[in-house]
Amino acid sequence: MKRLLAFLLIAVLLAGAVGTSAFAAPGKSGKVHWKDQLIADWDEMLEEYLELKEELEEEGDLDPEDRARYNELEDLLTSESQLAKKFYLALRNRLNNKHYSTQEHVQSVVQTMNRFKEQFANWDVLPFNSIISHKYNFLFDTPPMLAGGRTLVPVRALVEGLGAEVEWIPYWDNDALTFGNFAGFSSMDIEDMNETADEWLDDEMNANIHAGTKVSVVRITLEDIEIALFIDFPVAYVNDDDDIRWEALDTKPQVFDGRTYVPLRFISETFGLDVEWDNGTIIIDDPDDPEDPEEPTLPTDIDRDSDEVTQDPFTGSSYKVNVIFDPSDYDVVVYSTDGPDSGSSVDLLVNYDDVTLFDFKLDGYYVGLAIEVPDEVDNSSYDTEDVVDVEWRGSDIETYQIVGDELYVYLSVTKSLVGTSPNLEVKWELELDKETFDVKLQYLAFEDEPIVEEPIVREDDEVTQYDLVGGPHLDFNFDGGDKELDIIGRSGNEVPFIEEDDPLPTKDGNFIGIQISAPDGFDDEDFEYLEFEGDLLDEDEFDLNNSRLVYYLEVDKANEADPQELRIKWGPEFADEVIEIRWFGLNLEEETLMPERAENSVRQDPVQTGGTDLFFLFDEDDNKLFINTIGDGEVAYYESVGGTPPEDGNWVGIEILRPTNYDGTTIHTLMIGDDTWNDVALDGNEEDRLWYYFKVDAPGDVEFEIEILWAENYELETIEVDALFNALESAPAGE
Repeated sequence: MKRLLAFLLIAVLLAGAVGTSAFAAPGKSGKVHWKDQLIADWDEMLEEYLELKEELEEEGDLDPEDRARYNELEDLLTSESQLAKKFYLALRNRLNNKHYSTQEHVQSVVQTMNRFKEQFANWDVLPFNSIISHKYNFLFDTPPMLAGGRTLVPVRALVEGLGAEVEWIPYWDNDALTFGNFAGFSSMDIEDMNETADEWLDDEMNANIHAGTKVSVVRITLEDIEIALFIDFPVAYVNDDDDIRWEALDTKPQVFDGRTYVPLRFISETFGLDVEWDNGTIIIDDPDDPEDPEEPTLPTDIDRDSDEVTQDPFTGSSYKVNVIFDPSDYDVVVYSTDGPDSGSSVDLLVNYDDVTLFDFKLDGYYVGLAIEVPDEVDNSSYDTEDVVDVEWRGSDIETYQIVGDELYVYLSVTKSLVGTSPNLEVKWELELDKETFDVKLQYLAFEDEPIVEEPIVREDDEVTQYDLVGGPHLDFNFDGGDKELDIIGRSGNEVPFIEEDDPLPTKDGNFIGIQISAPDGFDDEDFEYLEFEGDLLDEDEFDLNNSRLVYYLEVDKANEADPQELRIKWGPEFADEVIEIRWFGLNLEEETLMPERAENSVRQDPVQTGGTDLFFLFDEDDNKLFINTIGDGEVAYYESVGGTPPEDGNWVGIEILRPTNYDGTTIHTLMIGDDTWNDVALDGNEEDRLWYYFKVDAPGDVEFEIEILWAENYELETIEVDALFNALESAPAGE
């Protein structure tokens, strides 16, 4: 019997036999649309398929009946089946429902629907989510309409969903604009068109259009195709890559409730798209798109570790409960921090009274979970919209958001749920299994009264400079009433360059230390978040202790005088504190650079200077140069002829290439022993090297330093020369 019912179910699904609901808020009509029924039935078939697959892998084979069922389910659930394609559309529709499900939107929809029904008694109002696509995403703020079997839709939502452009021209006359080779609009133009369009340009229309008539126009452009529609006239002008034509429409573009409505099928098919009516749902697709439809494949498992489901850091509940996750059976155990003994808990869940978090509101008691986005999800492009469905206790919820690489989910709980194990279900992408977490709520204690957020009152001395980070010559003025902080440079107002981790900055740059006193009654463990310019800061980017918050603010010349916002949520009992920061007239130090060297960047030059039997080694890590004569080798003797070397004797030549991270052609300061030179020009084909010759007077050790300041923003480079010469060449005998 079970098999028979399953086959009957599949037959019904493939036939699309479940009717559409009347216009209503999604999920509120009392009827089940085929798309919602398909999602539920798909999950049942998938579960059956995975059970048979596991049995096949364990046993190596199945009995004939189960093997036939396994093959049938695999065909139905893979991307080539019509059922799989319909399942994708069902999921797309479910995602769009989330756009329409807020209470404010539903109220607006109902009001609009009632006005439409009063104004157009012979027209039908379609559900907002009745138009879907494998490729495009249509989000309407006023509902589609059905007139005489023709669907009209709000033009802007349609063309934006298609990626087209729309232009509204209030009145079109001879001087307004030109469409292709056709200019102006008059009765003469209409009369001239009778040869090709007399079947729809009847006498009544000619009588209503005369010279001087002002007609409102909607102009739609997608790639090389341009469409002009005329409000209240069944006429369309089409320029398809310079193929210009006029076409008749079987329904007129109209303006309803301040919104322009246009015929859906005409526009879609003019742009080369397919339009299909499927049991109450209109499906629009591109037949030439190789990626259309984006067909689902059989879902794969999601592998998790025990630390990938934890407390979330935003709600007060994150400090009142502990979360333990067992990935082997997907159990999430939530209990008070003093648990697991039921009588010992003294911590309370916080009650939220209409508190806005992200783009939704919390009203009641919540347990916040942080669930890592699975590695199997394509994290190069995901955002919250990629989460196809999130359900808690069998119903869709909206209280979730992706932040970074975690999904924060807020589970509404009541005292009656303590000790129960409701399911949390998350569907990520089509090719991934739905994750079902068994959330065990144990030993929770509830606060009797909701927390009322109190605004933070400040004195002007409660926001100050921290340890002169930013320099001692800054005026640091804070207005405690308006929460405005001005940082102004004075004489000698240079802001020093701070290296990474010195101690708080996570990168090098110019920073100013801001010290903010915590409000009265603040407890460190209740701190919720710190946000600068809309970005949440990690804990290693600020310091919080001793009832004060320290934040290192990076200063950039480009942002001078621009107000920037530092937002602090001290705890659930405090309203968000917003401090507006700006700075003026600051001088910024440049980063001090270390000369970066390659291993062979200090060497002998030219080869014969000093002889050919020298051992010449430069240690780039310690900046030490070792020179030694090899065997019986000698340091060559040079006769002075007025060039280099400058006098008779034994000389060794050193070639020093400029650092790899310096592209200048001079040395700012060169110091060798007691001698100093400034602005020394470099030599070589690319002005990239310094030649230095030092004289050897006798066998033995020679030690000295070469100090180079390549540029003002570089650290002084010191090269230590450690040389040992065993033999020197004698001076040539005189004539």
